[in-house]
Amino acid sequence: MLGGSSLLRDGVAVSGAAAQRRRIALLAILAVAGEAGISRDKLLALLWPESDTDSARHALSQLLFLVRRDLQGVQLLTGGSDLRLSSEQLPSDVADLERAIAVGDDASVAEVYTGPFLDGFHLRDAPEFERWQEEQRSRLAKAYRQSLERLALAAESLGDKLASAAHWRRLAIADPLNSRVALALMRSLVATGDISSALNHARVHEALLSEEVGVAPDASIASFTADLRKRSSDPTMIASATSAEADALGDRHERAALLASSTTPEARQPIRHRWHLGGIATLIVLIAGTALFASSRASVHLDQRLVAVAPFEVLDPQLAIWREGMMDVLSRALDGAGPLRSVPPTTVVRQWSGLSDVASAVALGRKTGASLVILGSLLPSGRDSVRGTTTLVNVASSEVLAEREAREDIEHVDRLADSLAIHLLRDIGVRQPVAAVRGTALGAASLPALKAFLRGEQLYRRGDLGSAYSQYKRAVAIDSNFALAFHMISRAGWTGEPDMIDSAYREYAIRAQRLNHKLPRRDSLLILLDSLRTVPETNPFYGPPSISVSQAQRMLAIARQAADEYRTDAEAQYQLGELLLHFAVVLGATAKETRAAFDQALAADSGFAPAYDHVISLALSEQDTAGARRYLRAMNNHVASVPVARARLVLALALNGRLGSDTAGTFTTLDSLPYEPIALAIGPTSLWMDSLETGVHLLRYIVARERREMAGVMPFTLDALVLALAERGHLNDAYAIYLNGAAEHQRLFTELALLGSVPEPEAARTFRRWAADTDLVESSRAAPWWAQHRDTQSLNMLSARARRQPNATDSMGIGPYVEWTAKLYGALARSDTIGALRACDATTAESLPLRFLEDVHCGQLLIARGRYRDAVRRLTPTFANLGPIQRVVRTLEWAHAADRAGDHAIAEKGYAFVRAAWRSPDASLACYLTSGVDHHCASLNATDGATPAARRAGIQAATNPVASNATMTPR
Repeated sequence: MLGGSSLLRDGVAVSGAAAQRRRIALLAILAVAGEAGISRDKLLALLWPESDTDSARHALSQLLFLVRRDLQGVQLLTGGSDLRLSSEQLPSDVADLERAIAVGDDASVAEVYTGPFLDGFHLRDAPEFERWQEEQRSRLAKAYRQSLERLALAAESLGDKLASAAHWRRLAIADPLNSRVALALMRSLVATGDISSALNHARVHEALLSEEVGVAPDASIASFTADLRKRSSDPTMIASATSAEADALGDRHERAALLASSTTPEARQPIRHRWHLGGIATLIVLIAGTALFASSRASVHLDQRLVAVAPFEVLDPQLAIWREGMMDVLSRALDGAGPLRSVPPTTVVRQWSGLSDVASAVALGRKTGASLVILGSLLPSGRDSVRGTTTLVNVASSEVLAEREAREDIEHVDRLADSLAIHLLRDIGVRQPVAAVRGTALGAASLPALKAFLRGEQLYRRGDLGSAYSQYKRAVAIDSNFALAFHMISRAGWTGEPDMIDSAYREYAIRAQRLNHKLPRRDSLLILLDSLRTVPETNPFYGPPSISVSQAQRMLAIARQAADEYRTDAEAQYQLGELLLHFAVVLGATAKETRAAFDQALAADSGFAPAYDHVISLALSEQDTAGARRYLRAMNNHVASVPVARARLVLALALNGRLGSDTAGTFTTLDSLPYEPIALAIGPTSLWMDSLETGVHLLRYIVARERREMAGVMPFTLDALVLALAERGHLNDAYAIYLNGAAEHQRLFTELALLGSVPEPEAARTFRRWAADTDLVESSRAAPWWAQHRDTQSLNMLSARARRQPNATDSMGIGPYVEWTAKLYGALARSDTIGALRACDATTAESLPLRFLEDVHCGQLLIARGRYRDAVRRLTPTFANLGPIQRVVRTLEWAHAADRAGDHAIAEKGYAFVRAAWRSPDASLACYLTSGVDHHCASLNATDGATPAARRAGIQAATNPVASNATMTPR
């Protein structure tokens, strides 16, 4: 349970009930409780805080049964009113740690502790468990740190300087911001004669304090560091400091090996506690997951095609821009030269913390997976020239393969880069085939333009997008044919500060593609992708998309190619996520796959600001509150420039339950904040189905504030409130606001009408008006309602209009789509379920951007015919599904299909979402939460005996259900 969480049998992960999170949580609580055990009431409070007592007790009994069953009937849990974990039959690492702490066995504590308690483990809808988990994590981590310090002091008192340094090093890793520990480690390293490592740790500690908490290191560290620098520059002082150690420990390599062996617990195999369950099986409960330290050398995979260029060593202030600038131009010059790929400069800058020496190069290669690392320096050479050097390092063997030098006029540093790149490719070519070098000026015709672009790059990767934008604009003002600068104007102009967004970003993207010749492969791919994204993003609530599926799929193929080829490039991964997000309705992308792309970008570079823009919304759309909190913490630590970062205080209040009411206290808190960060929180909170309905309360507050402070309420705010209320089952409230200022959205109005919230006369008048509309797609949104009301005449007229749609001007295939949807709903209006199912099977992916409720109704038909797997695929929710039917009912039917197909994990996820969304819905929706899989609230082709209320509530397909006793209760 230290470092992660898992349950293994004979070294293989256990699946089924015992491996599910609540089962692991139960075992963790019992393991920490030890022999004392824990009461059932305390377990109920930790694991089911929001359930009533009877329901919680039933859930606990079921949970205990499942754990015993999955552990093959062995009696692991003992006790009456209290529960205990049998330590003989099921020992755990956390129990071993607790025993070592209790008896004061510091060595065992240091050995057993392999990482934070339940690291990366989160349990939804259990805030009491989360608090308990954090308390245990802090307590055990503190005990581990205290043991390490006692071990370090004991070793020092015995004169074992290497062991003392090893313990201080582990403590510094566990508590990196503690200046007292940092100073103790530095002193211990000096005692072993390793002054350079002590100085390096001072630099690392200073950087951490600056980045994480924005403070300078303690004065004692600054004083000690200054003294060390003086000593390191005096050879006699170095010799006197190390001679005694040399006599005792032999040569420097032996000392380094001894120190490494005592300071890298990651090089040892994890301690695995084994036990026998009555001869039945051997299980391992160890919580092995996230490693506490870096991997051992043998476990690091080095890509033979990957090369990393470190920031150059530059001492002259006039050449400062080339510290990262030379890294940029050489990385791009080497990328795509034959099989070579370069580590993105953004990734290198985040990983680089050393000196320009072989040890630092090896460390960089091991962090990035590069088999080759290039070190370099730039020094003035005379009055008007500059000397550049490069060192090519083999990471696996730590050897220098080649050293090169070149000189050039200071006004032509770009030519110097060309010379160095040619030398490097020749040296690399000795080991593997490479292509000829391209010019390294990146397509710039002048050095001033190149320098402006490089300044923009450095600002962009630090998240200062507005300043980066200005530098890119300056570059193209100097050089009107600079493709990369036009490309980055497009990127920064679209993702930067709101007041920096340039409406001409599409024109810049097209201009960049026209100039896209002989550029590095990575840049060429991203420029091509950007030029294809010149169509507006798609949002189903603001009209049909203007991009075809084939065009979107072409963009997706390019984005995936860039992401696959440049897995450690945050920009490439981010562009894939952006495409999946903004064209979700065309591509059918899910929140999960979209979020994974952004996660990959953040894994490559946690400081890449744009990648944070959507992840909180995506996490909350999946109801992953813990994940949203993690993103918020990371955002606070790394970036503050993206729009959503300005809303982080509001989001923090929301995630902590502070905005879930309309009380005066809530309004007072929000009134003290500017309007903009509150408005920026609308998107994430609207997607979150929390028990307090925070999104609704926040929107109601914003509406009230806009009425107070502005000329009137913004239509977008009312639209968002209507949607938020409707998705949470408050249909009558939603329709009341819809009538009082919200814009007319065909999709949402149709859903409200189908669910009975719109009076039938009003719905009929509206749909007649749509039927006469020249917009064929808008007219088609009435088709489900016409089918529900047996209006075959309107459906026939819709079909006839679709057939008259001119093919030459119909690039989106609107005519074929509307004809198909009219056929589907015409069959349902006639109670021809066989014909309707045939229409469902005949649909094509090309109609995806235009489809509305067709997939919901086709999914219901497939369920009724027993085609559960087909229904699961058809009903899988996407990020573009918005509305009470599209999002909530669709998810419910998806869960029904999965339940019937035997995929209970999907079913449980779907049911949980519906319960969260409709905690207190209008009475007309109650049947969805109380009926089983086979109970239909109403029917599209209800018989004459169906009640008006049933017709108003109905969206279900009219079919004879297959008999089943399954219910909405998840298995």
